Amino acid sequence: MNPRGTRRRENPASTKPRAFQEANSITQRTAGAHFPAVKTLAEFNCDHQPSLRRDVLGHLATAAWVSRAENVVVLGPPGTGKTHLGIGLGVAAVHAGHKVLFDSAAGWIRRLSDAYRGGNGALDAELRKLARYKLLIIDEVGYIPIGPHAANLFFQLIAARYETGSVLVTSNMPFKRWGEIFGDEVVAAAMIDRLVHHAEVIALSGESYRTRARRAAISADPAAAMRATPTPAPVAVPATAVVPAGAPGGTGQTSQASAAGLEGQR
Repeated sequence: MNPRGTRRRENPASTKPRAFQEANSITQRTAGAHFPAVKTLAEFNCDHQPSLRRDVLGHLATAAWVSRAENVVVLGPPGTGKTHLGIGLGVAAVHAGHKVLFDSAAGWIRRLSDAYRGGNGALDAELRKLARYKLLIIDEVGYIPIGPHAANLFFQLIAARYETGSVLVTSNMPFKRWGEIFGDEVVAAAMIDRLVHHAEVIALSGESYRTRARRAAISADPAAAMRATPTPAPVAVPATAVVPAGAPGGTGQTSQASAAGLEGQR
């Protein structure tokens, strides 16, 4: 009741439990991030990465670095958990209330190239749109070479985020080889300079978890592993492929044309 004795009209939204509203917001931000799969830091097996400092990972899990527009770069060979770590940090940022957007390096290049081809300031408009996200995750830098034009677009994205928004990059290549990725040592150096100025660089190492899991499966049940390995189908040899020895012109060897045909079936 208000001082005049009339009942205040309640806002329907205020009657909803706060926890429900927050859970709904997290669900929406998670869907909007376009993660290829939802993986958490709790699911990341740190035992396979003894060099990964738990205190550093714990600090990054708070997502305070996103609030400060800092960056994270995760380097390491394939199968060491770079993408899992990137997604896990992205999910933590989502839970902290930040808008996140995930894509592979190839996906980001397609997006920027499409905007560039649109002309009339479409690229600048796209960069402004991306500025609404507190964290951009760029996965798998280094798996495919990037041409000079694409490298320039990539640099513009990193430069636009400098000290204004966070970037998380995963790569299978050490920094000293980024010139090979982007086809330009100068552009690569300028990009690295902006990325690492306010960044935590995490270096992962060791054997691929896929290889490890496969070896463990074989050790646990060698027979099952053999059953899971498909047996190659036998190659049918045409009857005319071999000229019997003793026949006119026969040598008992596969003819050249038939050998070429067999080679194509391998």
